[in-house]
Amino acid sequence: MKKMMLPLSLIFLVLFLGCREMGVKGSGNVVTEQRLIEDFNKLEVSGAYNIEVLVGLETSLEISAEDNLQQYILTEVINNKLRIENSRAIAPKRKIRINITVPDLEEISSSGVSNIYAAGIDEQEFLLDLSGAGFIELQGKVEQFTVELSGAGRLEAKELFARFVDISSSGASNADVYASESIRAEISGVGNINYYGDPVDIRTNVSGLGRIIKREF
Repeated sequence: MKKMMLPLSLIFLVLFLGCREMGVKGSGNVVTEQRLIEDFNKLEVSGAYNIEVLVGLETSLEISAEDNLQQYILTEVINNKLRIENSRAIAPKRKIRINITVPDLEEISSSGVSNIYAAGIDEQEFLLDLSGAGFIELQGKVEQFTVELSGAGRLEAKELFARFVDISSSGASNADVYASESIRAEISGVGNINYYGDPVDIRTNVSGLGRIIKREF
């Protein structure tokens, strides 16, 4: 049997493309940058960041990242939504930390592997869409909390005190939520939904291997 040999040029091309996919390597020198942004009430994140959001009086955005990577972290507000993403592949040596202050926060959408902590939420309705393998922790109070989970993410929201919760989970996501009056929970994967509080109206639907469990603090 003849052995198939790849041309040397093809091997170099594959190696070159593989190196490019790793992205721009961080310098190791972390700098903090203040960015001016418009007001917003929604947040969309795509990438791998550590983000802290505090509901406060004025809008502000601070990014701590390696000096040669700052230019590749894009932040823009479109239709009242702050979008954070990379303009090209990067390979940081240090964690990218982002601190945000915003007067109102009504929605978070996250894909990738970011860790997001948001506190001081006080809204009539709050929407969350978590895909990928990210982690989100929420604190505050809302009337209606609507959640869409997919992938292998983790939601810690038992300290986001909601009256009504509507949550749907697919894939291997896990979630902790709080509902004081009603909860509608649906699972179509292997993840679990833990709910706290004493809701009177409880509606559940499980079509996978996951479980919906009542928990106590």
